[in-house]
Amino acid sequence: MKNGPDGSLVEPLILAAGGRDGDLLRLVDEHGLEAITDVLAAEVASRCEPPALQQDVPVGLRVTQGGRTIEHVLTVSSGGVDSRRGPADAAPVHITTDVLCLARSVYGPPSFDGAATRQVTVRPERVTPAADQPSEGRPAREFGIGSRALRGADSPNPAALAAQAVSSAMAGRDRDLGDLALRFGSDKWGVWHWYTQHYDRHFASLRHEPVRVLEIGIGGYYDPAAGGGSLRMWKNYFSRGIVHGLDIYDKSGLDELRLHTFVGSQNDAGFLRDLAEQHGPFDIVIDDGSHVNEHILASFDTLLPHVRPGGWYVIEDIQTSYWPQYGGTSGAQAGPGTSIGLLKQLIDGLEHQEANHPRDFSPSYTDRHVVGLHLYHNLAFIQKGDNNEGTIPPWVKRTPLNYFYPAQNG
Repeated sequence: MKNGPDGSLVEPLILAAGGRDGDLLRLVDEHGLEAITDVLAAEVASRCEPPALQQDVPVGLRVTQGGRTIEHVLTVSSGGVDSRRGPADAAPVHITTDVLCLARSVYGPPSFDGAATRQVTVRPERVTPAADQPSEGRPAREFGIGSRALRGADSPNPAALAAQAVSSAMAGRDRDLGDLALRFGSDKWGVWHWYTQHYDRHFASLRHEPVRVLEIGIGGYYDPAAGGGSLRMWKNYFSRGIVHGLDIYDKSGLDELRLHTFVGSQNDAGFLRDLAEQHGPFDIVIDDGSHVNEHILASFDTLLPHVRPGGWYVIEDIQTSYWPQYGGTSGAQAGPGTSIGLLKQLIDGLEHQEANHPRDFSPSYTDRHVVGLHLYHNLAFIQKGDNNEGTIPPWVKRTPLNYFYPAQNG
């Protein structure tokens, strides 16, 4: 990408987009309109779901602020969208907006749409039809149209389709998580797993928050350009989030705005602590790594303290608790040292205030900081918080059952 965006601006821009106009304008003044629009245009390009096109269609994005205009060209093709800064006079589609509106549409809270403040102009005659798409009968007209109205355009002209795709990417942030999994090639929905319905149930309230996500396991094995489907899914689901991925193989070829990869072992406590101290605390940690039970427990012990209160730690594919080749227990009951053994322990820890302990008992970190457990087929959600609600006071007698049901006594 020419004039590539400055990734260090993403988090300040996300925070400013949720604040006052002055916060955004100070950021523009400090870093320049060009740098800010580079980030925003690249974000729009990454979110855009390109339509089926037989030719490339350039879309001009004009961003204004204080009498200045910065232009970008977003080239839409069936294979994706490329963004570069430069003149867009010849583009058949022009989208004009101001930098405050664009920043809030892309990185702001969901209450801000911004569609009414954008101008979208489509000139269908500027697109040269593909060889098997004759232009006879097509109207050569210019029309200005709002982004929502583009969905009802009755012409299949590539310019209108490209305009719809880009303008929708500027505001539409509520795609179904299962659809996103299919779009980006994540295995969290379909074929083997059906996880996205559960993820959406627990993560929906965080969808438009500036969250930090760490996923262990990127996929694609040793190919540096392969895998990353789930990371891209999370990046598009959490429209204001920063997504980190960890793998034992180098996946730096997948790095982009709001998506960063790291090389290391999930079984290396020192490495995990350094990573968390530098890039955490995290709102969400997802273990989709080796699925070796020893590794699962080591990662959990190291990373749970680096999850924010109210955040989530998720363990996928807990069925390996029953697979000896992954360190699981052969038989009907998963034992200690497995992921399900850990979950059983956490249940007892969640209720540690109700149990009878020796006088010298001291609750563990997980006893004090795990406040919720939600289990599904092969999937576990662990909620972080302060487990200090207390129990019934000691002066209240814990009356035996036969007091209430004397007929059962004897």
